[in-house]
Amino acid sequence: MSTHQLTLKFYSQQDHVSSVVEEFHKKVNQFAHEEKSNSPTRLQAARHQIDLFYQRLSKEVENFVQMAQHISLANNARPYTEKLKEETQQIQNILREYYAEWSREDWHQFLSKISSKLIELKQSISEHDFRQTLDHVAEVVLLDHFDNLGQKQKIQWLRKAWHMLGSLILVTGYLWLPLSFNVKIWIFAISLITIFSLDVYRLNSSHANAKVFRALRFIMRKQEATRLSSSTFYMISCFFVVAIFSKPIAILSILYLGFGDSIASIVGVKWGKRRLDKRFSFAGSLAFFTICFLLTLSYPYLDPNFSGSIWILALLGGICGMLSERCAGPLDDNLAIPICSAIFLYFILFLF
Repeated sequence: MSTHQLTLKFYSQQDHVSSVVEEFHKKVNQFAHEEKSNSPTRLQAARHQIDLFYQRLSKEVENFVQMAQHISLANNARPYTEKLKEETQQIQNILREYYAEWSREDWHQFLSKISSKLIELKQSISEHDFRQTLDHVAEVVLLDHFDNLGQKQKIQWLRKAWHMLGSLILVTGYLWLPLSFNVKIWIFAISLITIFSLDVYRLNSSHANAKVFRALRFIMRKQEATRLSSSTFYMISCFFVVAIFSKPIAILSILYLGFGDSIASIVGVKWGKRRLDKRFSFAGSLAFFTICFLLTLSYPYLDPNFSGSIWILALLGGICGMLSERCAGPLDDNLAIPICSAIFLYFILFLF
């Protein structure tokens, strides 16, 4: 299927939903203008037809929402599709309310309510145009390896290896490059500006976007087709912790993300049957704690002046890393984990 065919399919489904709403609206208006519509037999038949139209409409809206989500428009289309589902649900509520208090005298008032809601639904369908977004992600969606991009409960081994390697490169450069702190900060800043600029360019060029996904398909996730990549968020958080916090805290917070988050994700997918909530498993959280605990044991090497109990610090560091993952909320983990863990570590070290 070509990009053009995918675009046509999406808008064909959108037009189909609109036509069903239009048919429904015409039928409601027809009932409203029929002189004999108040007869019990006619009301029962009209009710049946309205039920059938509603069931058809509900199914078409559901199919359209699923298509929008399937072709990687989940983030962009969510407010739009949620509004369609909400307005469809309002029509069902009107039906239930009327049927609960069946009254022939309320028939025309009932039809008027349905009609006004259908008009709102028609306007909602027509006022959104995702053509630009579609053109942007279509080539990415059509990749041969699309089904492997960011699929739930599927481990992207190369992505995890890339995150761990990236954290080692950053930490090694920060620790052992024979350069002053100011020079290192400038290197971080230039790297961040470069990666951010390339990412923005990718997001504004469907051709470049598709090329990047083809080249890096094993370390990319499909939602990154329409937003900044995790590498950009990673560099933002690393620059922040290096610029603001002491070297030991910055290094540990970067390693927490590179190794703690990656290994926790692998463990969670492979063995995380016991769930703490929708996102986190007990096994994954325990793995995150364990890795952060082990990493924190290196703190005396990073700060030779440290004189407190390394075991207590490691225990608190493990908890700190695990909590930073859960504090991410709607933010990208690559942005939230280093920053949150650095803040936690900063206050924890006041105890020593």
